[in-house]
Amino acid sequence: MHFVAVDRRTPVLRQEVEPALLQALCREALGQPVELSCAALMGSGHFNTSYRLDLTGRPPVVLRLGPPEGARLWRHERALLQRECSVLPLLRTLGEVIPALLHLDTGRRQVPRDWAVFECRPGEVWESVLPRIPATDQQRLWRQYGELVARLHALRGDRCGFPAPASAHGSVSSWFIALVDGLATDLAEQGVAVPGLDDFQARLRRERGRLDAALRPGEAPRLVHGDLWTRNVLVRQGPDGWVISALLDAERAFFGDPSAEWIFGFLDLPTAFWAGYGRCLADAALPADALWRRRAYQARGALQMMLEGCRFGFDAGFAHQQFACFTAELPALEALAAGALSDTPDLPAPKVPA
Repeated sequence: MHFVAVDRRTPVLRQEVEPALLQALCREALGQPVELSCAALMGSGHFNTSYRLDLTGRPPVVLRLGPPEGARLWRHERALLQRECSVLPLLRTLGEVIPALLHLDTGRRQVPRDWAVFECRPGEVWESVLPRIPATDQQRLWRQYGELVARLHALRGDRCGFPAPASAHGSVSSWFIALVDGLATDLAEQGVAVPGLDDFQARLRRERGRLDAALRPGEAPRLVHGDLWTRNVLVRQGPDGWVISALLDAERAFFGDPSAEWIFGFLDLPTAFWAGYGRCLADAALPADALWRRRAYQARGALQMMLEGCRFGFDAGFAHQQFACFTAELPALEALAAGALSDTPDLPAPKVPA
């Protein structure tokens, strides 16, 4: 698969706060004696505002603040920080690779934003240190990552869809249809016309059984991280080589079909990852029904990129092309699943944004 680079450099939702407020939030979260010695704005995320806070006489922590009050959020983005924190106890069963939550504040007394304080795990962003990692260690890291993701996908939920405080859904189709409907409403409110969107929404309702077939009858929905690329993974060099030290930013997590992880459809993952994961979920390995769901998930991703274009001002024409490409495959895949075709549709490989 290929990425389409988009320009999100202009901060829209990220909003820095004054040092005095950082100190006050530290004391509220960790206790009055805490003294802030240094604060550094972290990363290049586009939703939350994150700081590494160095403290006198104790380990550093990470402060994350949600978007400021009144910021324009899309329907699927509401309460992201609260949703991440609500699923963290389940994620923490994976071990210390998941940073511990130290404090969550949704009362908005000191600052009109949700905010949380997390453990600061050691390591560097995997993507940023790729040139320094020997090929053998890269293969080992990918296998280790596949094993970690497989363990994450084995975690079960009691709902479909986003974690609390989002509304619970009783099936994959109920949640996914509501999600796409929300995206369609957001796009309409932005004045963005999407040819074929009405047909896609109607098809999802007509084929909801195909969406629900992602889970076996009676099977509990599985946890899906939602943003598993290497920018959300920390690695460090140990005595026996490079190892994964943290998996970050589960704010996009949901319960449902593990094959909906966007990296499965949008990246060419190495063989070592699938070896660690235990089975291959790349497009070429999927039967027609599963590939139909993959295309539906990718079409949803294209709709989200159109909204990103509205927010950041870049040309999202490529996302319209992707949406048309993804949805054009659905009828043929339905026929293939019914045994009417002998080959998968021969359509151009979609390009996917970074």
